[in-house]
Amino acid sequence: MEKVHREKGVVGKMRIVLNKMKTFFEGIKPAAGFLEKNHLAGAFVLFLCMMLGFTVISRAAASFTVPQVTVVKPAAKVIEHRVSADGKVEQNLERAVFTEKNQIVEQVCVREGQQVAAQDVLFTLNLDQLKKSVEDLKKEIEKLQLGSQDALSDAQVAARQKENASARAREDYNTAAQSGDQAAAFALEELNRAEDSLNQFYNRTASAGEGEDALLQQLNQECEKKAEALSDAQAALSQLSSDATQEERDACEGQVSDAQGDLSQAQAAREAYQQQKDAQAQTDMDTQEAQLKADVAAKKYAYEEALRTREKSLVAAKRAIQDADAASASDSTVTSNQLDIDTKQKALEELQKVLDQEGKVTAGTDGVVTKLNIETGGLTAETSAVTLADLSSGTTFTAQITKEDGKYVSTGSEVTLKSSVGGQEVKGLQVTSVLPDEKEETLLDVTVALPPGSLSIGTTASMVVSQKSQSYPVCIPIQALHQDHNQYYVLILQEQEGVLGTAYISKRMEVTVLEKNTEYAALQEGSITTANDVIQSADREVSAGGTVRLA
Repeated sequence: MEKVHREKGVVGKMRIVLNKMKTFFEGIKPAAGFLEKNHLAGAFVLFLCMMLGFTVISRAAASFTVPQVTVVKPAAKVIEHRVSADGKVEQNLERAVFTEKNQIVEQVCVREGQQVAAQDVLFTLNLDQLKKSVEDLKKEIEKLQLGSQDALSDAQVAARQKENASARAREDYNTAAQSGDQAAAFALEELNRAEDSLNQFYNRTASAGEGEDALLQQLNQECEKKAEALSDAQAALSQLSSDATQEERDACEGQVSDAQGDLSQAQAAREAYQQQKDAQAQTDMDTQEAQLKADVAAKKYAYEEALRTREKSLVAAKRAIQDADAASASDSTVTSNQLDIDTKQKALEELQKVLDQEGKVTAGTDGVVTKLNIETGGLTAETSAVTLADLSSGTTFTAQITKEDGKYVSTGSEVTLKSSVGGQEVKGLQVTSVLPDEKEETLLDVTVALPPGSLSIGTTASMVVSQKSQSYPVCIPIQALHQDHNQYYVLILQEQEGVLGTAYISKRMEVTVLEKNTEYAALQEGSITTANDVIQSADREVSAGGTVRLA
C-alpha cells in the first residue's frame, strides 16, 4: 500500500510540473513574432526560458530522490522503566501429612488442588489392617523390652566377673611382689657372704708373710751360724802373724773356705725351701681365689636373676590388673532397644489414634492439597501421604527476570499483578526479595508477598514493576537515536543556502545517553539543545551531510 501511494504522489507531481511548463510555453507564444524579428533578443529569452525549465525539472527530480524527514525538538521528560514478567502464586509453607507405612488405603477423600479446612478427612485406612498393625507393634515392643532385660542381666553378671577378676589380679600382684622381694633378699644375702669370703681370703694373704714356720726359722739360724763360723775363720786368718807357717796359713784358709762352703749350702737349702714353700702357697692361693671369685659371680648372677624374675612377675601381674580393669566392649543393646521401643511406641500411638478415629486421617490446618502420594487400595509408604499448602502462612508470587531488568527492580518496588484467568488485578504490592536464580546465572528470582484472599495458590499472573527516573531536560524519541561502534549519535536538521535557494542537510551530532527505555532517551546537555530539530524518521536512509527535505 505504501508503494502504491508513493507512486501516485510521484505521478501527481510530474503532472503538475508538465502543466506548469505547458502554461509557460503557451504564455510566450505571442512573443514568437518578436523573437523571429530580433534574433539576439530571442536567443537571450530562449536561454532564460531553458534555465527556468531546468530549474523546475531539477526541483521536481529532487522531490523524487531527496529523503523526506520528520523532525522533533528535544524536550524535558521523565524516563519510566516498566518490567513485566509472568509467574505463579505459591504457598509460603507446605505441611506433610504422614501415616504409618504398609497400611491399606481404604478411600481417598480429596484431590490435588482442593482446598480443605482443618479436621477435614483426607483419606481413610483399612480398620482390619490397622488392628493387626497395632497388635504386631505391641508384640514387638514387648519383645524389645524382654531383650533389654536380658541385656541388663548379662551386663550385671559381666560387671561382677570383672570386679572379681580385678581383685584376684591385685592379689596376684601383691603375692608376686612379696615372693620376688624374698627371693631377691636371699640372693643378695648369699652374694654378701661370697664377697665376705673373698675379702677374708685377701686379708689372710696379706698377713701370711708376717710369720715364719719352724723349718724356715731353723734354716735361718743355721745360715746365721755358718755366717758366724765364716766370720771367725776369716778373723783367725787375718790374725795370723807373719811368722806363721805355711801350714798354719793353709789351715786357716782351709777353715775359711770350708766355712764359706757351709754357709753357701745353708743359704741354698734355705732358698730352696723358701721357693718350694712360696710356689706351693701361690698355687693354693690362686686356686682358692678363683673359687671365691667364681662363687661371687654366681651369687651376683643369682641376685640379678632374682631381680629380673621379680620384675617380670610384677609386670605380668600389673598387666593382669590392667586387663581386668580395662573398659569392656560397649553394648548398646539396651539403648538401641529403647530407641526402637520409643519409635514403635510413637507409631503405636499414631495407629491407635487413627484406629480410635475409625481409620480417618484429617488435615491439621486449613490448606490446599498440592500433592497426593496415595491411591485407593494402595499401601502407604514412609514418605508423606498428602502434602498441604498451609493457607495460614500466606502466599507468594514468584517470577523470573533478566539481570538487565534487575537494575529497575529492587526490594520495595511497587508491583501490580494481573491474573491470567479472569483478569483480576492486585495493585499496591511490593517486591519482597530479588535473588540470583540457583540454576541460571542470567536470571533473577523476584518474590512478592500477597495479602490473604488475593490470588489462589497455583494461579498464573503477570507482574508489572514501574520505576520513574528524575526529570531530564533533553530527551528525544528512541527512534531518533542511532549507534555506531558503541557511540551514540543523532542527526539534526540544518539550513543551507544554494544556487537554487534554501536547502536542508542532515548533520551528525555525537551524544551521551544518560538513561533510556523503549520510548525515549535522555541525553547529556551540551551536544544538542531544545532548539535543535532532530530527525526522528525518514522515508528512506539518511546519511550524515546529505540533503533532506521536510515532510
